[in-house]
Amino acid sequence: MKAPLCTLFYILGCFFLLSVGHAPPVKMQTHFISIPKLKPKFVGTSIQKSDETNCLAKAIYHEGRGESIKTQVMIAEVTINRVKDSSTMFPYSICQVIHQRRTKGVCQYTWVCGRHPIKEKAAWIRSQLIAQWLYKHYYLERDIPDLTKGSLYFVTLETHRSWMDSLERKVKSDHMQFLAAD
Repeated sequence: MKAPLCTLFYILGCFFLLSVGHAPPVKMQTHFISIPKLKPKFVGTSIQKSDETNCLAKAIYHEGRGESIKTQVMIAEVTINRVKDSSTMFPYSICQVIHQRRTKGVCQYTWVCGRHPIKEKAAWIRSQLIAQWLYKHYYLERDIPDLTKGSLYFVTLETHRSWMDSLERKVKSDHMQFLAAD
């Protein structure tokens, strides 16, 4: 548990330094902690792995770029929870989950249905770093806890839809609530 948390703090520290126009100290890069290359266990090639982390980064960016790091992590965990779900409700890859459509062509992730370019470079870099870290430590190795408590859905706190009536709110963070079946 200690190494993954150190890695996250390293990533966020590097992101902060990059966002204010400084490169991370060399000593921090080479001595403090090394970030190992990700070796996918559930996909066949590194190209598939990079596609999966790219899809996850897009979900983090579009769904949570105005939220805290914790909430962004939780949004990504919901996506991964759907992949890991034993029911047949969700596809078996991150990209397929994100691009899944409900009935009548409505997208599960609303930004997928429209054309939404990435405009905020710093938020995009942070989303990519979070996605890579979570892909390794939450999707592949499962060596960090699930902050969403098994949630398969997330919506803003102000949102209420009829489909939510059969779900239990597991946790809330910032402006989001995270839901799962009772």
